[in-house]
Amino acid sequence: MHNSNGDKITVDYEGKITLADNDKSIAAISDFGYFRFKKNSHEIYIKAEAGGKLTYTYYVRGKKKSYEPEGRTWFENELPQLIRESGFAAESRVARFYKQGGTSAVLDEIKQLEKDYAQYKYFKYLLRNHPVKNTELTNVVNLIGTEIKSDYYKGKILRNNHQKFLQNAKTTSSYVKAVANINSDYEKSKALRKALQQHLPDQLMAKVIDASIGINSDYEKSKVLRSITSKRPLSKKALDKVLVSTISINSDYEKSKVLRSILVSNSLNDQQMVNVINTVKKINSDYEKSKILRKALVKSPLSEFQLKTILDVTMGINSNHEKAKVLVNVGKKMPANNAVLKKQFTKVAKTISSDHEYGKVMRSLNK
Repeated sequence: MHNSNGDKITVDYEGKITLADNDKSIAAISDFGYFRFKKNSHEIYIKAEAGGKLTYTYYVRGKKKSYEPEGRTWFENELPQLIRESGFAAESRVARFYKQGGTSAVLDEIKQLEKDYAQYKYFKYLLRNHPVKNTELTNVVNLIGTEIKSDYYKGKILRNNHQKFLQNAKTTSSYVKAVANINSDYEKSKALRKALQQHLPDQLMAKVIDASIGINSDYEKSKVLRSITSKRPLSKKALDKVLVSTISINSDYEKSKVLRSILVSNSLNDQQMVNVINTVKKINSDYEKSKILRKALVKSPLSEFQLKTILDVTMGINSNHEKAKVLVNVGKKMPANNAVLKKQFTKVAKTISSDHEYGKVMRSLNK
């Protein structure tokens, strides 16, 4: 039972049901199946006997009434509305429209449907049961993006058919555009991560990154960005876009996870390292700052400029312990005879108030 525009509606059936072509009556029900439809005080019950013969019973306020002509007239008026709202008999109707006019005929019918769930079912049966041409897929995914308002149903039909939609640049672009119109962070994140399962060219990868900026949830945005950075080394343009999206993450923890993923998967030039370090500066947590910087120091070799950049941000770490952990790793990377770096290193080390931590840092220079 469900409510629709204030009406109480119950639909119950068993067996395979075939509608008449005008959608105003039921043409057939498989043997011993039935169909029951109740709306407010009116109810129709159709039962299939052996051999497919249908018997009709009509009730008003629980009392049996004549089916002809009153019941039939009422049912003919109500059935089309039920079809448009509930997606009842969607599979057989999709087959009928496809036979009559192919994919375009099904899409035209979807535009007439009034509920997201009904539209979802029609898209599902079209894509599952019928051969949609590659040239038609763009129209299909564009219509999903504009017609289905529900984030859940839009995200579900996109995800479930992502392999079809991500076959070429044109349909992939439409897919990402449709996903960008999803308001739910959870659904948007899931659909974007599905897209990232394909090997996207740089142009389409950029569109996925742009769509991630619209995700408000730090957790969901972080998942998308880490999916991007873990796939392959990024171009300069793509990396810059990822960093722009990363800056908008409020959570130090989630921001740190993205930055560490970047450092693991990419060999950064000096300017890119500066961009990453500038993002690190926006993190308040000393613990997360330390983790990111130590991850950057795993890379080998690092240029003098990159080491100076890391030392610069290390100066802003307040925790003696976390600052010392970074400096010990810097010390192991220090060139033997670079007086400029050694001077900066010593300057940062002297801001450590703990003699124990300071000693560990200075001893690292000799390792």
